[in-house]
Amino acid sequence: MEYIIDFTGFIVPDGEFVIKEVCVTSIGNQVSVNNVQECEHYVCQPPSKYINAMIMHENVDHYGKKHGILWDYGKVKYAIFEKKLKKWIKDARYFYVLGSEKQKWLTDLINDTVPLTDLKKMDPVDIACFDDLFLLRFSKRQIHHIWPKLPSDLQNNKKTIDYKFCTKHYPDGCSDCEMSEIWIYPYQKDCYYCQMNQ
Repeated sequence: MEYIIDFTGFIVPDGEFVIKEVCVTSIGNQVSVNNVQECEHYVCQPPSKYINAMIMHENVDHYGKKHGILWDYGKVKYAIFEKKLKKWIKDARYFYVLGSEKQKWLTDLINDTVPLTDLKKMDPVDIACFDDLFLLRFSKRQIHHIWPKLPSDLQNNKKTIDYKFCTKHYPDGCSDCEMSEIWIYPYQKDCYYCQMNQ
């Protein structure tokens, strides 16, 4: 079994990274949207050694504001989550994560028991094993960033082209989003000028 895992959390004052929210989905032997299992989603309680601690830290405060999840919120005990992670490791042939920091944290945790791949660093041969529906369902916000690595059939696929960011007509991004202080690029499918030129 292969797993894609994504998580976020807090860096507490002593420098330890503490997982707060995690999503895991398993995929079969062929990476396609048809054999992706339901996603498991957990929000973890603080680890027992921090459970009663009043942790006020810049990253903790930032996370709470950004995601709306408080430090003491969570239904899954941290120890239970660690047991689940060990089960996934036991069943897994590969883990995929997004980003080098997550890769490093998980590598330290699983001690190289299972090959762990950062999706951002995958080469074109690896990315070619993902079908277009899989990429669009789980990674459409990343398509622009991995565009040079996509195989030519995906670069010429209208469905994937639609999810490239339009940097031509919006070189500085646009602020048409809920958080107006963040500048984003629209997808080409949402860009009026791109659609007019088709």
